[in-house]
This record gives sequence, C-alpha cells and structure tokens, in this order.
Amino acid sequence: MNTPGAAHSHQPEPSPPGTHTVESLLLALQAASKRLCQALEDGQLDQIAAINSELEACFGPIERWQGGVAGFTACVKALPEASRQENLDRLVQIRLEHRISGALIRAAAQRIAALQAFHLAASDLATYAPGVPAVTGSQLSRRA
Repeated sequence: MNTPGAAHSHQPEPSPPGTHTVESLLLALQAASKRLCQALEDGQLDQIAAINSELEACFGPIERWQGGVAGFTACVKALPEASRQENLDRLVQIRLEHRISGALIRAAAQRIAALQAFHLAASDLATYAPGVPAVTGSQLSRRA
C-alpha cells in the first residue's frame, strides 16, 4: 500500500552518468597522470603533492561510481562506438602511466635513502662526535 509520504522516503537509484561525464573524468585523470609522470621524470618532487590532490579529485567520483572502478570501466566499454576505443585507449595509457609513476616513486625513494645514508656516513658528527672515542676497525673485524 503506497502512501504519499512513503514515496518520498525512498530515494531512486542514481542513473549512470552520461558519455560526457565518463570522458571528462578520463581526460582529467589522463592529464593528471601525465603531469605526475613528467614531474617524477624531471625530479620536481615539490610538485607531487599538488598533482596527487588532482588525482584524488579524479579518483573520488570513480570510486563512488555505481559499481566502483569496475562499474566505471563497464561504462567506458558501453560508450557509443564512436568514442569507445579512444576512451579504452585512454584507460590503457592511464594504467601504464600509473605503473611508471609507481616505479619512479620507488626509484626516487631509494635514491633519497641512499643519499641520506651517504651523507650520514660522510658526516663528521656521525663518527667523531665529542665524547665518542675513536674506534679502530669494526665490531665485525674484532670478532672475526
């Protein structure tokens, strides 16, 4: 039995966004992914935080998509034939740039860690701090 108040309490399911929404999200995601790759390749680590904010702004609507990322991908595959392949190619490019960015971030983190270790080892304070007696050889060499 339907009452007028009951009809308003049930919210309809959101209809899937149109082609324009899918394409605009993909274009924004592709542009941000490309900028992140370029910043990492150029060593411009100070730009990463701003670009990550852009990426999060793109991923948010995709994650909230009906069906999540899989639902978004299904919408891309269901686009009209005229734009489907171009947008599928965009998805492939975005995934590739994501993998490249991950590898560049890992390489940058390793480089930073190596530089920190090098500077620490080369620092006079690391080995000859006041009050620390000079040590000849290492613990390993004394025990061997």
